[in-house]
Amino acid sequence: GVRLGLERRYVNDRGHKALAQLDYAQRRKTLTSQYRIPAFAWADGWFTISAQLADEQTDYMDNRRIEFVGSRNGQINRHLNVVASLHALRERWSYAADDDGDDATGPAYRYATFSYPSLRAEYTDADDLIYPRNGRAGTLMLRGGLDGAGSDANFLQARATASWYRGLGANSRLIARGELGHTF
Repeated sequence: GVRLGLERRYVNDRGHKALAQLDYAQRRKTLTSQYRIPAFAWADGWFTISAQLADEQTDYMDNRRIEFVGSRNGQINRHLNVVASLHALRERWSYAADDDGDDATGPAYRYATFSYPSLRAEYTDADDLIYPRNGRAGTLMLRGGLDGAGSDANFLQARATASWYRGLGANSRLIARGELGHTF
């Protein structure tokens, strides 16, 4: 595959940033655009607007989706960053198992629309953010949608990750990671 991108770190004198990126592979293609505006009100961070088109074709699945996201992130303190976002997702998919074997019949596509809020907290306390030797990090994410309020189904998702780093000698380290999540 190939990844091409263009990032404008200084769109204007107010610090706006723009990004366009294309990921093109044999079975998966993704086009992403993003615009970021600095935010300084209650916490330093960014207002971000993004759009993503994705197409994935495998032997088992045909999937296309478009997603729009508006978010605000803020640095609460030197260890904690929080991201609040609103998502609008439209997806179309078909499974190979649903194929009736008749070449004249097209795929049986299914469609779904989801609009939902998301809240993510990221905690990092490490001696070096690039190559941590001693420290810990974690994220907690909650998101959910309601049928009739822009989503085709009621759902709630929770996901937590944790990482622990410990230096062993001059050039080695022990890294322990864990992840837990559930969709209701």
